[in-house]
Amino acid sequence: MGKDILSCDAYFDTIQHKKKVPKCLQLSLTAAFRGLEVEQYPGVPGGEVIEIPGDMPIIEAVRILSEKNIMSVPVLNPDRNVKKICWRSRYLGILDYSAIVGWILDNADMAAVELSPDISSEKCISMAIGAVAATGDDIVVNDVESIAAGTLDDEFVTGLLDREALKSIMVKSVMRIPRWVPFLPIEPDSSMLTVLLLLSKYRLRNVPVVESNGAHIQNFITQTAIVRGLLDCKGRDWFDYMYNLPLTDFGLPFISCDEVKSINSDDFLLEAFQLMRDNYITGLPVLERPTHKLVGSLSVRAVRFLFLRPDLFSDFRTVRVREFIEAVGTAIPDSGLDAPPLTCEPNDSLGSIIEKIASRYVHRIYVVEGSEPRVIGVITLRDIISCFITEPHDYLDSILRSTVESFYEEMPKEERK
Repeated sequence: MGKDILSCDAYFDTIQHKKKVPKCLQLSLTAAFRGLEVEQYPGVPGGEVIEIPGDMPIIEAVRILSEKNIMSVPVLNPDRNVKKICWRSRYLGILDYSAIVGWILDNADMAAVELSPDISSEKCISMAIGAVAATGDDIVVNDVESIAAGTLDDEFVTGLLDREALKSIMVKSVMRIPRWVPFLPIEPDSSMLTVLLLLSKYRLRNVPVVESNGAHIQNFITQTAIVRGLLDCKGRDWFDYMYNLPLTDFGLPFISCDEVKSINSDDFLLEAFQLMRDNYITGLPVLERPTHKLVGSLSVRAVRFLFLRPDLFSDFRTVRVREFIEAVGTAIPDSGLDAPPLTCEPNDSLGSIIEKIASRYVHRIYVVEGSEPRVIGVITLRDIISCFITEPHDYLDSILRSTVESFYEEMPKEERK
């Protein structure tokens, strides 16, 4: 068994040992979820899973993610020569904001290595996107001398900022590196316990549900949907009991002060995206120097504004986090980017945390202390889901486990955390 699966085991084992919830209740909840089939879980809003073709321009895909207020979307294989008899041939995978950021940074990293060891990946980002926009395929570099000198032609910047150029970049180009968003579908007769384990212990952010012996996705279960769905359990004895327990009874926060990744408000925006990519996370607390006061929160989905509102930034390479948040907040009042970060205190109840996260469609809440809030921990959707389940011994069958292992094998070592 791979060491990355062992890290998932270690995370989950740590949670189980920290929880002070009565053992009988934990076992009862696990048994209940195990006996619940996925087909009994509510479908997506509107009843139809949103899908996009692989030959759709990436800017249109970003627009759909933004307008539908979703983080991810299944991508259809546009190859008409491939028979779509099963999900493996029908879908390329899943596109989300992490995949978009990862693809941008990957291309920048490759360009930096090929061109000069002295140039930073941040400076190569606009070059990489501009090149792909111009060719519709792999990176092509024409001005090596200017790059080696540490300068970039304005053409490279407009490669990202020009909407016409972006129409040449297809979603399938981003999907060439599937490790960013694992595609691990299950069938309707699978257990909801499997879904909850995938969304918590194994770090997946979504689980597609495919037709039995079919090719189509009929449901798309996300971490957000699960946590919001927990509120529908109000009035049930088990949920009301857990709702009122303090965070400390669950060992929360699992991510302590020393482990929290953060960005300073005067750091470059691209540094924030790099930090998210390198640590396989989707958001960061924004701190203010020198006090480390919490002043904001930046999510990976913020990358959409670079695509949809390039007019706000004359040169996105030099934009600071604070400038980015202020510019978007002023131009798009309902963006939520400049909203106060979601926070809680160590003695708050689990139920209050679920209420706050569900109200804002965010993936994390920061645990703070002091009059000038200082972050001492982070609670994620993954952590909340983990509070409600245990894993029976050898529960995941060998096929599912090997599939999860193969995903971790494909993931770069620096992201296996």
